[in-house]
Amino acid sequence: MATAARSLEVLIKGSLFRVRAAQAHASPNERAVVLVHGFGGDAQDTWKAPGADASFPELLADDPTLADHDFFVFQYVTKDLRPPAIDNIVVQLKFVLKEYLRDSRVIFVAHSMGGLVCMRCVLSLLEEGQSQVVAGLLLYGTPMTGVEWARYAQLSLRLGGFIVPHLRWLNSFVMGNKQVTALAEGSEFIDRLTGAWVLRVLNGGHPKIPAGHRAWFPVRVVTGNDDWVVKESSARAYYSEIDWIDVNDDHRLLVKPRDRSEFTYQVARNFLADCRAWMNPRSLLKLRRHLDEVWHLHECKRIADWQFELSFDADVLADDPGPFGVPGFRAFRVLRCSYRRQIERDYVKVGFAIGNIAAGAVWSDEFAFLHSVHFGAVPAAATETIRDRLRALLHGPEGWARVFDDVAVRITPDGKTWHAVDAGPLEQVNDGLVRRFQLPPHAADLVGREAIIDVAFRSIIPAAITDYTMDFPWLCDGFAVRVAIKGNPSYLVANQAMRGHAAPAPIREHQGKVEYSSEELVLPGSSIQFEWAFDERATP
Repeated sequence: MATAARSLEVLIKGSLFRVRAAQAHASPNERAVVLVHGFGGDAQDTWKAPGADASFPELLADDPTLADHDFFVFQYVTKDLRPPAIDNIVVQLKFVLKEYLRDSRVIFVAHSMGGLVCMRCVLSLLEEGQSQVVAGLLLYGTPMTGVEWARYAQLSLRLGGFIVPHLRWLNSFVMGNKQVTALAEGSEFIDRLTGAWVLRVLNGGHPKIPAGHRAWFPVRVVTGNDDWVVKESSARAYYSEIDWIDVNDDHRLLVKPRDRSEFTYQVARNFLADCRAWMNPRSLLKLRRHLDEVWHLHECKRIADWQFELSFDADVLADDPGPFGVPGFRAFRVLRCSYRRQIERDYVKVGFAIGNIAAGAVWSDEFAFLHSVHFGAVPAAATETIRDRLRALLHGPEGWARVFDDVAVRITPDGKTWHAVDAGPLEQVNDGLVRRFQLPPHAADLVGREAIIDVAFRSIIPAAITDYTMDFPWLCDGFAVRVAIKGNPSYLVANQAMRGHAAPAPIREHQGKVEYSSEELVLPGSSIQFEWAFDERATP
């Protein structure tokens, strides 16, 4: 006890102590380790095994491999019959971080209930939008999903030296102890802590929460095979083998290594090394953004078995009235656009958009198909002329009939019984037209279920455009696309811009026809662009 007392420098009486290292540092280190004891513990006895030469904090402070760390021990009241609530302890710990460790990257090493104090402290800082100073969390025997109250009551009696002769007095003691009641399985405190931790911290935090209110830092949990106080399932909670280590110690000996050869000590040393090697705060923000993108993939629309068949007319002369009686345009036909998806509304949309801006303005997950005309390969001088002609076509009540023909939308739950989806209201937007196709009343039960949507129609593209881009706006589980150029094209090629592992190879039937397919998962933002040229003999 005397050795431990001489090694602790009092910073806040009864609350915060600095661990004196054998080799004193000239200036504070950037990294600070704060040890937080558990229920019934204190700054000294919690960390030192009986008869040992040095305590856990002393072993760490004198470890030459950890010379770039400063070590502190935080203490709070827990041995009284009426100790403060955990949230009150958190206020004290936040004061310590603000006043003494403001410029440090803090790693918490916590035992038992001390781990819950540290978790609640992290969450409190996040909820307040405070700059996150915590860079790691190592938990020894922390009951993240609670404990049986009787086990903690027994532990308290042993540690505090209390004698409670009758069960009713034991029950009275437990019910009056705010820390014990908070630790119980299913308690309001545990439920609130667990829910907030999963939402704001686990896996980097939910992306819908502002970045400043989320956390990303390494967490490791240690359980004891002989721990009769905290079950492994509670101490391990939602962490997997990557972040979990099991050792052969009981609840109290988990944090009482006698020397640096013990497993429990090496776990801590290795974790601190991992935290040191972990990415810097700026890199963590980049990682968080990538995690957000992955999360959004789970939230976005998913389709499967996309069958897409297109054809383009090549034989259009300069003065040919073309399809729909409009000179200078070619016929574009979707022979088949079929895929499985979740039906979330009692309608789907089909639309026409002029250019990328208009397409982005009208697009939503409610579309079955959006035919958009893009001008990437068209000379700038010709683009505005084509835009003006298309705008004139879309204008007025007859606009839909000027750019669409033979539109057919149908839906089936099983691939056998098809339901025709009827054309509904038409909405005219800037540089675009959108029409709802309403599910018939007898198919209303398909809403909320997965079904197959099939779309077919004929439309137009400007004769000056000789390319088409197939975009993947959703997560797509397998697809096949077939493109045919009717007439006499001199070539037909395709360029892929695929995200993920899908790298489909083309299957050429003969000149003017090409097919791409893949059974892999295609990520949103992928595309395949088809380009072609026409034989001059066909278009003098």
